Amino acid sequence: MNCFESLVIDGTFEVGIAIICLIAGLTLWTWRRPVGQGNDFFLLTHVGLMTWLGLSILQVASPTASCKVFWYTLTLPALTFSTMSWSLFLIEFGPLQLRGVRRWGYPALAVSTLALALLAATNGWHESLVTSATQLTFLDERPSITPQWGRAFYGMLAYNYGWVTFAAIVSLRGLQQAGPSFRLLFGNLLIMTLVPVVTNTAYLLFGFTIAGVDPTPYGFVISLVAYGWILVNSRLLSVEVVGERYLYQYADHPKVIVERAGKLVSMNPFAKALIDGPGGEQMRETVDRMVATLIAGEKIDPHHHDVIDGRAYRPSVLFVENPVHPDRPFLGWTINMVDVTEEEETAQRLMAANERAEEIVRLQSELVSVISHELRTPLTSIRGTLDLLEVGKFGELPIPAQRGIGIARRNSRRLGRLIDDLLNLHKLEAGQFEFHLDDLEVTHILEAAIEDLESYALQRNVRLVFNKGSQAWIRADFTRLQQVISNVVSNAVKFSADGGVVRIEAVKADDFVEVLITDTGVGIAEGSEENVFGRFAQIDSSSTRAQEGTGLGMTIAKLMIEEMGGQIYYRSKLGVGTTFHLLVPLAKVEKLEAVA
Repeated sequence: MNCFESLVIDGTFEVGIAIICLIAGLTLWTWRRPVGQGNDFFLLTHVGLMTWLGLSILQVASPTASCKVFWYTLTLPALTFSTMSWSLFLIEFGPLQLRGVRRWGYPALAVSTLALALLAATNGWHESLVTSATQLTFLDERPSITPQWGRAFYGMLAYNYGWVTFAAIVSLRGLQQAGPSFRLLFGNLLIMTLVPVVTNTAYLLFGFTIAGVDPTPYGFVISLVAYGWILVNSRLLSVEVVGERYLYQYADHPKVIVERAGKLVSMNPFAKALIDGPGGEQMRETVDRMVATLIAGEKIDPHHHDVIDGRAYRPSVLFVENPVHPDRPFLGWTINMVDVTEEEETAQRLMAANERAEEIVRLQSELVSVISHELRTPLTSIRGTLDLLEVGKFGELPIPAQRGIGIARRNSRRLGRLIDDLLNLHKLEAGQFEFHLDDLEVTHILEAAIEDLESYALQRNVRLVFNKGSQAWIRADFTRLQQVISNVVSNAVKFSADGGVVRIEAVKADDFVEVLITDTGVGIAEGSEENVFGRFAQIDSSSTRAQEGTGLGMTIAKLMIEEMGGQIYYRSKLGVGTTFHLLVPLAKVEKLEAVA
């Protein structure tokens, strides 16, 4: 019996072939654009359906009852294969996760299909699927058969509907857990599953046929086409998805999408242009290296830049999560490569400028250090000679000469202070200044500083008033703190008017002793902190300023007090005066007594 002979090729046969071609196109589309979890079972459903439809078309085109029975019997394994594949797809695609679906699903599908195929191929011997009582009849105005089923057919039917029922239960339970957006899509999918179920039930119970054959595969075709249409339109009509596609397609830098297994599945036009261009080899090597790094479970260094075709690109990686099953492994990665060529060039220019600036600062520091040391030795000799001249070691000097010697001595002392300040500032900024911290009584330090400045204040006709309070122990370097206090007090005296008063007092403030130095000068304008504490700066920085000074005293005071763990700031009011606040850390014994 050759059932390929005498086939009737008519319009029905041609429509069937067209439907198979449509399913083949859907299969190709799905293979290139996976629908998500369970895509393999979705593709297998297509394969089973095409086989089922092909055998059904051959059944329609066969003129004899025996050939129709033969082709119909062979459709039964394809029926089971398609039903199981679709059921497994629903289970894996749905929100409810079942462990090991692939592990047990594939073997069950293979064993069931092969067992049924063996029964179908040998049905002529045992007639357990379709019996010889099946007769040729006319249905839908064409020759057909009304199958007489055997016991194995009903077993197969129960098996198939068992899978459908199991998949329906799992899917309905998962539907309750799904998010709103996925619930609509998955709900439509379940509704479409009813189409082949209803057509198969109508065929089995009421003898409903299409072209004289089982209409179930055509119901499956309707479901697949409808599902594809919903899936495509749900993506095309979503503003979010369209926007994301535009961001991907029209980005001005390379973007590639990679599956978790490492396969490059998509790239935007910019990336494709790079691969097809002169830097294609570099682009491929870069992507391969990043993919290998990701597969190994390592992170891409976001600070590393890859140079491709003369441009620098900074990579960034985003995980592509499973939108249906967030608790399952992610699907892959999106690799973005942002062009940072201009940033790199700017950074290099800034680094070069910074290096030049650091070199200039270093040279300035060396110059200050060298000049200061070179000036100190001859200045010491000059000051010594002037002192000898003033005391008459070289004979009595005329009155005009004595006045000149006095002026020279004052300026030599001023120059000596400038050299000392320059050296101190250089050591402070270089971190070479040594501090020896001890527990000290603050009143003793203030008294020593005020005593050293009494003569300077008398020269300026300014009175120093020390409001001596209770004892307080601090943690500081005696010499350095005295220098800080001297710098601030002398600064207050210098800017006080004739007959003015400078008040000094110390009070406890939390973990510090606060030294307050208040003058009755002209005050400091708001926003003058840079002039107060800046290098070589004074409030009156004009060339005709009335007050002398190096402009380094307050800078050194600030650096020293901060090195000892303290702070310095001021509060001032124009026309009234200024109060400088020096915060010096309390000694440990003071802190313990405060806690007690």
